[in-house]
Amino acid sequence: RDLRMSRGLGDVYKRQVTVRLPMLLVSCGAVALVYLVSEKLFDERIAFIAMLLTAVNPWQFMQSRWSLDCNLFPHVFLLAFYLLLLGLEKRRYLYLSILFFGLTFYCYGIAAYSVTAFLFVFFIWCLWKKQLKFREGLLCAVIFTLVALPEVIVLAINALHYGKSIEMPFFTMQFFPDSIRSADILFLNFSFAQLGRNAWALFSRVFLQPVSYTH
Repeated sequence: RDLRMSRGLGDVYKRQVTVRLPMLLVSCGAVALVYLVSEKLFDERIAFIAMLLTAVNPWQFMQSRWSLDCNLFPHVFLLAFYLLLLGLEKRRYLYLSILFFGLTFYCYGIAAYSVTAFLFVFFIWCLWKKQLKFREGLLCAVIFTLVALPEVIVLAINALHYGKSIEMPFFTMQFFPDSIRSADILFLNFSFAQLGRNAWALFSRVFLQPVSYTH
């Protein structure tokens, strides 16, 4: 019996390691990415400070322990952004970065409008500054669309209550009849009243909540 219990505990430990270790490794890699991005945008001194602040950030500790797909979003975005900066110098990195920007859609639903808006503004700036040619931006848009399109269709059929899944040879765009997560997306269910309640709840908990000390 003790042997079976030991094996059972060992299986639980292995499952926890298998599930949590990838997120921990990704979070550690994100610290290095913060340094690389900051060095690219500023200098080594600022890059070191940014890396240090990221390493001691409580949120960085917290999300590295939770194996949630949405926690991958900022890390995948950061990798894509770093490759994008490299891509302004070497075009092969540009198209690789667009691939990862497309993959952010599979991390968190808000990527559908936040990443799309970011890339649109960025490429307008690049065209204005003559960092990219129009045909290069067009090719990036095609790659981005092809990578992100299945997830966009998933979001669409659930937001519009399409009623059934769409099956393809290698993947399925799933309809979730009991899902209410689309109501969490601000632009799909906008309410000034709800926005006001959320703002007041945030303010009251941060500034008005009494401080209690436990001994």
